[in-house]
Amino acid sequence: MRLKFFFSTLALMLALGIAAANAQEAKAPSSEASKSEPVKVSGVMYLEWVKSLSNYTDSGEKENTFKVQRVYLNFQKKIDDIWSVRATLDVGSNYVTEAETETGDEVTVEGLDSRYSAYIKYAYLQAAPNLGFGVLTLQFGMIGTPVIGLIDNMSDYRWLIPNYIDAAKYLLYKQSSATRATPGQSIDNSADLGVSASLALLNNMVTITGAITNGEGYKNADELEVGDDGKAMYAMLTVMPIEGLFLSGFYRNEVTNDAESSDNFKNYYGGNVIYVYQGIRVGVSYLMGKVSTLTASATDATVAEYTLLDAFLMANLNSFAGMPILIAGRYAMGTTEHAEGYGASDGFKATVTIWAVGVGYQFNNNVRMMAYLEDQSSTSDDITAREWEASNRNFYIKAEAKI
Repeated sequence: MRLKFFFSTLALMLALGIAAANAQEAKAPSSEASKSEPVKVSGVMYLEWVKSLSNYTDSGEKENTFKVQRVYLNFQKKIDDIWSVRATLDVGSNYVTEAETETGDEVTVEGLDSRYSAYIKYAYLQAAPNLGFGVLTLQFGMIGTPVIGLIDNMSDYRWLIPNYIDAAKYLLYKQSSATRATPGQSIDNSADLGVSASLALLNNMVTITGAITNGEGYKNADELEVGDDGKAMYAMLTVMPIEGLFLSGFYRNEVTNDAESSDNFKNYYGGNVIYVYQGIRVGVSYLMGKVSTLTASATDATVAEYTLLDAFLMANLNSFAGMPILIAGRYAMGTTEHAEGYGASDGFKATVTIWAVGVGYQFNNNVRMMAYLEDQSSTSDDITAREWEASNRNFYIKAEAKI
């Protein structure tokens, strides 16, 4: 029933947008007033130097590396008062997987190689008609996902690290085989192929957002899969009761195998509070969720329940100190629990904690830098009674340059 209601609501919003767009297009004169604007080109680079102070994965030489963390090239074109298009090229570190064998069990371990990869991050057609009682924004193509987009836009923290809904693999554990659990559970992507509708009401005081995507994320092409392997569904309500204060509740459910939707899924739900005032941004997100996987050889699904807390502070003190000094802070915690009897014979529970602090300087509107210290620690009881105790501490010099 919930699924039918969601699709019906999204279809109604799409129909309203199409009707409003047609109505406004019919009224618009065919003249210079409706002539399209030129393509707007922009970009941003995230650069860093990282020095590992402690690293549980390597007892020998520590990391000491310069990196191009991300390069985004944006191409945007406003066609008329309603229609526009956007394409964004994303170039960054290339993640690869390698097989690690231990006591006969093959485990997938994620890591970096020396190459950079290019992806299409965004590529969508947008219509944003004014309905009179609100503005409806429709997007079709490679679109941003609702919750991650909201947090990144409001926090201004993305140039340092992604938010931890996007980067959940650093906080949550997954079961890589029948006998071993490892860090690396992903629960969402920052962009994906699909369609979204967002309705802003009461002068942006209330925003209702829904989306349907492939679920695999912008680094994977769903059309390469044979048949329909499920879709991801999003719903989010954002309220701004006073200027600068954003309250939101959200829900996501991804069916990873459409034929067995009750046993193959990822979902989460939760809320966040973000406050923005004179260059100071502070917020916290909390969510709960579940991952269920049933393989062809198993009789019971492997089920993991998790919680995730992510709090941030990003401040430019120029309004208070008269100098553009930057202060940043982060605290995040993720817990993962595999219950006994769901493919994990003994069950296990893992907790990962990350904290970070930073001090920097905003040189101008296009360039800023920060010294940033981050610590990650984790404890877990492996399902084979093996203890995972991890500790990472890294020091960074991070920089953002806009072009």
